[in-house]
Amino acid sequence: QGRDMLAAIGPIRRNPLAFLTDMQRRHGDLVQFPIPRPPTYLVSHPEDVRTLLVSGSKSQSKRTVQYDNLATVTGNGLLTADDPPWRERRRVMQPAFHHSELAGVVAHTNDAVSAWVDRRHMPGQPAIVDLDEVMMELSLQVVASALFGSDWRNLAGGLTRSTVVALDSVVARARNPLAPPRWLPTPGNRRLTAAIKTLDSAVDAVLDQRAASASAGAAGAGDLVDLLIAGLRDRTGRRDRQAVRDELVTFLVAGHETTSGALSFALYYIAQNPDILAKAQEEVDQILGPDREVE
Repeated sequence: QGRDMLAAIGPIRRNPLAFLTDMQRRHGDLVQFPIPRPPTYLVSHPEDVRTLLVSGSKSQSKRTVQYDNLATVTGNGLLTADDPPWRERRRVMQPAFHHSELAGVVAHTNDAVSAWVDRRHMPGQPAIVDLDEVMMELSLQVVASALFGSDWRNLAGGLTRSTVVALDSVVARARNPLAPPRWLPTPGNRRLTAAIKTLDSAVDAVLDQRAASASAGAAGAGDLVDLLIAGLRDRTGRRDRQAVRDELVTFLVAGHETTSGALSFALYYIAQNPDILAKAQEEVDQILGPDREVE
């Protein structure tokens, strides 16, 4: 009932997973929440989830509370877009994810990890680090450098902070059934607006630089940015700058968190298994030398 939902706002914001687990235990595998709009459901049974996400995907829309919150930052990017234009954009970006492109990602990853390890060996570093925070930092650096290339170093500070602020704001709004409207100048909304402006400025700078290089006759980098610039067109056939912006911000904001989460859990479980940890250390010794340790 509505009054129960209002009473649950505190638990929802403090621990949404525990709240959803309790709802499933009390009401079953399909629960409709008393929220006026949009209709909001908790779907728990694996077969029902598969129907929604796989077999019934063509009849489902991404216009949900969570996706709409994310779209305030990413725009109509690949993650939040329905089909069309989802299928066409996926086709345009597919070459950037060919296995031959992995070497470049490996190089970006090696640069980010090596720099972090070097900092860890400097005097005065704390003995204990927040693993999840480190993985977020490293995965964001890899995604940003892969997207923006040499421009990444000039944008690094403001870009990483704004990405984290934007993502935190999206999560906070998704956890709040009574989130204030975006036009209301609350502290959270002001932070989100400032973060979006920084992200937009970073993308604009990269696109302007690419346009200047193209006008000067320079060869393109052949990366995801070039694929998007060449492949995304508006209804008149001209380059769709807004669509390019939405895809780049989508990959930047949403493309690093899942990776960092997977890495954090993988490293946690490796640390719980001494045999696997020893094998990992052996591999580090073989590749980097015995002075490096698995941390």
